[in-house]
This record gives sequence, structure tokens and C-alpha cells, in this order.
Amino acid sequence: MDVAESSAFAIVWNMIRSRLPEEILADYDQFAATTGIKRMDGNGRMADKEGKTVYSVQIGGEKFDFHGAELAPPTGVFGKNYARLASLFTNICPTYL
Repeated sequence: MDVAESSAFAIVWNMIRSRLPEEILADYDQFAATTGIKRMDGNGRMADKEGKTVYSVQIGGEKFDFHGAELAPPTGVFGKNYARLASLFTNICPTYL
């Protein structure tokens, strides 16, 4: 997953986090800390010189930088892979879906 895709997932993840109940966030944060699950970090290229997270999103001609924000969990990759296979099977055997 490249930096642009990871950045897009990061902004959506942070918007979702702002709306989820604290109980759900606490449960997810505990799971992430316990398992050490990796974040979507553009193959290790989304940290600044001090090791802090930095990502950018371009909307139209404007670029918005986010420093120190949380990166998205790998669920975006899971969803992307699931959607890819669902699309493949729909095209191969539409009768069964």
C-alpha cells in the first residue's frame, strides 16, 4: 500500500474515531496494543525525521498535512482485498451471487 492510499485511509480513520463511542475505541486500542498490529504506513515511509506520523491528503489543488495523527489500522487493506475478490466472483459467476 503506498503513501497516498495509506493517507486516504488515515484521514477516514481519524474522522471515524471522532464519532465512535469511547467504549469501542478503548476496546480497539487495547486490541491494537496487545497484538502489536501494524498500521497502514505507506511501507514505512510515513514518519518524519523524529519518528512522528505525518501524512498528506490532496483535495483539488490544495495539499493538507497532518502531523502526529494516528495512522489507520490494516482493516483498509482487508476491505480492499475483500472488495477485489467480490468483484472478481461477480464477474465470473454472477448466477451464484
